[in-house]
Amino acid sequence: LFPGIAIARAFQRRNPKSVILFVGTGRELERRVIGEAGYRHAVIKVRGLKGMGLLRQLGSLVALPGALLQAAVGLWRFRPEVVIGVGGYAAGPVCLAAWLMRIPVCLQEQNSLPGITNRLLARLARRIYIAFETSQAYFPASKVRLTGNPVREAIVALGRGDGTQVPGKPFTVLVAGGSQGA
Repeated sequence: LFPGIAIARAFQRRNPKSVILFVGTGRELERRVIGEAGYRHAVIKVRGLKGMGLLRQLGSLVALPGALLQAAVGLWRFRPEVVIGVGGYAAGPVCLAAWLMRIPVCLQEQNSLPGITNRLLARLARRIYIAFETSQAYFPASKVRLTGNPVREAIVALGRGDGTQVPGKPFTVLVAGGSQGA
């Protein structure tokens, strides 16, 4: 979510006329954060497969064609020039629909161990932007670009000292939570 917002902001800095649409599952945190960032948000009905019981996995598989159709309709209406998958199970149907519609697909992988969605989508992507060199082993080498993690400008500003950092005090970061329960 947050790397996607950082990418969206970077597009808008380069071209203020850029129009961005986030597509996700509609969870409360997702809706709130994307809304506060000022972006449009579309929802598709999709559920994860990994770490679920057999019945939930079957239900998720049954829901996939509907999610693919929802994604295709949304892409047809929005008409993007590129689709960027940042992981998560909502990216699967959206990137697959984009690929089927011949819309360029790029992936961004924030983790050193790529998630299952990005690993599955790698074949469809024109480019895969990774944060860690160790991620290269999971993707076709010709598509991979090592770019580091997209970081929101507000966080970058803290490191430059023009944010809320107090002069003379060390810059301290606490990171808790994250992907796959990190």
